[in-house]
Amino acid sequence: MAYAEGCCVGGGTEINSAIAQRADSDLLDQWRKLYKIENFTPDELAQYYQRAETTVNASLTPGPLGRPTDILRRGGEALGWKVTQLQRGQRGCKGANRCSLVCPNGAKQSMATTLLPKAMDRGMRLLALTRVDKIGIDKGRATVVYARSRYPGGQAVHVRVKAGLVFVCAGAIPHPRFYAVQACVNALAIRCAFIRRSGQRPCLMNLLMPTSRAFR
Repeated sequence: MAYAEGCCVGGGTEINSAIAQRADSDLLDQWRKLYKIENFTPDELAQYYQRAETTVNASLTPGPLGRPTDILRRGGEALGWKVTQLQRGQRGCKGANRCSLVCPNGAKQSMATTLLPKAMDRGMRLLALTRVDKIGIDKGRATVVYARSRYPGGQAVHVRVKAGLVFVCAGAIPHPRFYAVQACVNALAIRCAFIRRSGQRPCLMNLLMPTSRAFR
């Protein structure tokens, strides 16, 4: 099975179709009961959905949707299926249908277009091409991250980030592998944000896809 993942600044938002679709209410209810999650109803999540949708301008694509979309629509209608247009994170989409190959018109509202520039304008530090070697755990919490990065000229440099909070944004494939190698349920890393509570600048590390050798 072919599997593509965005190993770049912006992650998967750079190579997806920018579809902005809320999770099904029945599925949310199933997760809430199965995993005993509080404050996880569709109504309680609505405000967070709305914030995300506003940020990426989630909306229906104006004008022609492009030939591939028209073919899909006609095929669905011929089979008697209900065909509905989805909201997408876009501004001025021209229907090029090249979302997964980077939008040629700059219309797709990926993280590199929306939230990352805003965060950097507010003082966030971004480390691209950075690979985590080890996560330091203290009393069940991730407190320090050891990584390797590269200067623009290619020179390798060791990075040590002391973090008050560590957020994981690894995707479905790297997450289980990372936890298995790190052998700690509470360790949080891989393409994640490290936010310092000391008042210093937040630091976002855009990490390379790790292999088992990358962790010790």
